[in-house]
Amino acid sequence: PQTTAPTAIGNPKPVFWQSSTAIGVSAIMVPTDVPIAIEIKQPIAKSPGIASEADLSLVFTSEFPTPKKAVLLPGGEQVTYDVDDAKNTATAFIESRARTATIPESVHINGKDYTVTAVTIASSSARSTLRSVTLPKTISALDNGAFANCTKLKSVTLGTATTEISAKAFKGCSVLKSVTVPAKVKLIGSCAFYKSGVKTLTVKSTKLTKAGVKDCLKGSNVTTVKVPKSKLKAYKGLFTKNICGKTVKVVAA
Repeated sequence: PQTTAPTAIGNPKPVFWQSSTAIGVSAIMVPTDVPIAIEIKQPIAKSPGIASEADLSLVFTSEFPTPKKAVLLPGGEQVTYDVDDAKNTATAFIESRARTATIPESVHINGKDYTVTAVTIASSSARSTLRSVTLPKTISALDNGAFANCTKLKSVTLGTATTEISAKAFKGCSVLKSVTVPAKVKLIGSCAFYKSGVKTLTVKSTKLTKAGVKDCLKGSNVTTVKVPKSKLKAYKGLFTKNICGKTVKVVAA
């Protein structure tokens, strides 16, 4: 039967699609992750069980709610946001098409400003496409395994207000060669660089302690840790196999 084109209600671009058959005759493609409305009509015909045109007029409307998300990046590369109205905060979700993601300090959605306080990778497919990420100063901590298994990730810039790099944050980031630890970091979690490609760790922080680096380099390929000149002696005592989990060369940056 003759059909109208699917109409997406809402702004997000559909990611997942499924095939649907209208009245068993005409195949159409409809998005499944945003609200849609499709009208299907057929002129009166001599078909068994059909009494009038009205019997073949159908309006199908999905029940999906319109999500509070916003597309940030152009060219099909996407970052979406889940917001917390009570706290005026937002979590950034790096989507599967994103290759270079620069996360802003705040986003304006539905007439309201939200501070971006967290970031996550939306799916396993997104972990295989992301190549570069820059985080704002409004994100102070990375969740456990935040960028784990991002196998094409080559560049990471952490925000200046970062205080914590979580356990396994960069686990399996095989092409990532170096990471800079911002000045306010107090904790680098266990196995943060496990089986990653990171060879050089540049530490700007002067706030690290024995507890703050416990097993942080365990299972990693890090060979050199560059530290502030003022902390060279102290950090040589921290970045030892017994504490950080690996024998490395500690030098002044």
